[in-house]
Amino acid sequence: MPEESSKKVGSKQIYVLVEGAVMLALALVLSRLKLYQMPAGGSINLFGYLPLFVFAVRHGVGKGMLVGAIFGFLDFIINPYFVNVVQVLLDYILAYGSLGLAGFACTLNRKFPVFNSQRVNIANVLCCLIAGCVRILFAIFSGVFFYMAGKSWSVAFIASAAYNIPYGIVNTLLAILGIILLQPALNRLKK
Repeated sequence: MPEESSKKVGSKQIYVLVEGAVMLALALVLSRLKLYQMPAGGSINLFGYLPLFVFAVRHGVGKGMLVGAIFGFLDFIINPYFVNVVQVLLDYILAYGSLGLAGFACTLNRKFPVFNSQRVNIANVLCCLIAGCVRILFAIFSGVFFYMAGKSWSVAFIASAAYNIPYGIVNTLLAILGIILLQPALNRLKK
């Protein structure tokens, strides 16, 4: 009997691992479908955050942050911009890892199943919005610390925010739109 239980756990872990890999690949492809390229880095892309949000919403914060951080690392390898290690951590690993904060919706959806019966799952929308905003904050701080040298902190913060907020918000809202459109499918894929 214990062997059966361990096989179930093992197959579930493999399923989550495979789903994470598929979502990573999908996020990499979608993030390359650029609607607008910012002049000094960053872009508006077609649903680039969506697979990362979907994975986090389904599997929680920890796994979502891990997949997001791996995405950031792969994004750095594919399209590197290197100033120093701290900049890479802020711009890629921590920024994309923070998209996994959308995984708080997983916990909320389990505690309050009524969210899942709604056409628009407010937990998914709010948690994805918060995760997207945290990702933007990492981009802003990276801009302040590394790209605005020689300016006062307040001027650097305003300049970095003015640069990073528009494309970050558009990417986040596009992904939230995708989450809303996929809600019926997410309801059918309950664990």
